[in-house]
Amino acid sequence: MPWEAGHPLRSVPLEAGYGWQHVVYGGAFALGAVRDTLLHVFGESAEDHDGRMDGESALFALTVTDEGRLLLDSPVFSSCAWATGRAVAPGPGSRGWLDGFEAEAGAWGGRAAALGGPPPRRRPPWSARATRRRNPPSARGRSRPRVSWSSWRSWPRPGASPSH
Repeated sequence: MPWEAGHPLRSVPLEAGYGWQHVVYGGAFALGAVRDTLLHVFGESAEDHDGRMDGESALFALTVTDEGRLLLDSPVFSSCAWATGRAVAPGPGSRGWLDGFEAEAGAWGGRAAALGGPPPRRRPPWSARATRRRNPPSARGRSRPRVSWSSWRSWPRPGASPSH
């Protein structure tokens, strides 16, 4: 992983006062499969074929520091994937079939918080903003892997005065 010793990214020089953040996506799925599932559950109509439904999404995303530590406010659980699963079971014929997302997302967020070692003592001031994004050379011109992928960005270190 890019935050582990020996990874080529660790030798890429950054401007003084900057470090890396890594956005990790897990459980990639095709949006076309979501569309097909929903059409199977609800049936077709003239308004069902939105061209924007191509591409991929992920079951979750989270951001880790250059040391692989989770930024506690970063985990996101896919409501699209959750609701698609609920459309299949228990299905729209069941009362409350779309109830419970907040509880499931909260439970997943609690499990995600245990990843990456002990959390930082306080939320770093740089966690909510990206100062520069980089696309990994290995990802240029290719589609994302099916299981997970990560992007990275540099951010100013706390107390540093970055030069622009």
